Amino acid sequence: MAQPVVEPFRTTDTLGKLHYREALSIRTPQSLALPESEDDPAVRQKHRPFILSNTAEEDWVSDLELTTALKMAENNLKNTNQRLKVLVLYGSLRQRSYSRLVAFEACRILFRLGCDVRVFDPEGLPVKNDVDHGHPKVQELRGLSQWSDGHIWVSPEQHGNLVSIPSPTPLNPTKHHFHLY
Repeated sequence: MAQPVVEPFRTTDTLGKLHYREALSIRTPQSLALPESEDDPAVRQKHRPFILSNTAEEDWVSDLELTTALKMAENNLKNTNQRLKVLVLYGSLRQRSYSRLVAFEACRILFRLGCDVRVFDPEGLPVKNDVDHGHPKVQELRGLSQWSDGHIWVSPEQHGNLVSIPSPTPLNPTKHHFHLY
């Protein structure tokens, strides 16, 4: 688990000026991300394309104010000793897709909060039909859906219309689904 850092307690006066009180320090972890040493290399290679190779100092996600969320996630991780497993799906196959970029940014935030995040790459997934149930990409998607505790779906929008909408029948009705449009 990440080492906590001491952040000074911040208050603002009526004019909005920021004041720091060193005496009231709050200990918060900067990241609960799964360290590379504890991660499965095959999973990291295939399902974690959102992990950047540069240092955290250059990453805008490390600058986010997530103190409360990090505390909640850290308490949950201590109490359950399990990471929340999140599957992220995006609906565009374009090489430089905005929905893919949004999906990766959401993954990076969730990963920092200690979630076990995996991304499904839809490249090669056949169009829904009654014949391709055994297709490798269909099996991969089913396996990831069964593995996960919840899903985040990111779908592209074009001229105010959704161009990719999840099937009316969810992959698994017991999962929690969040749609980012």
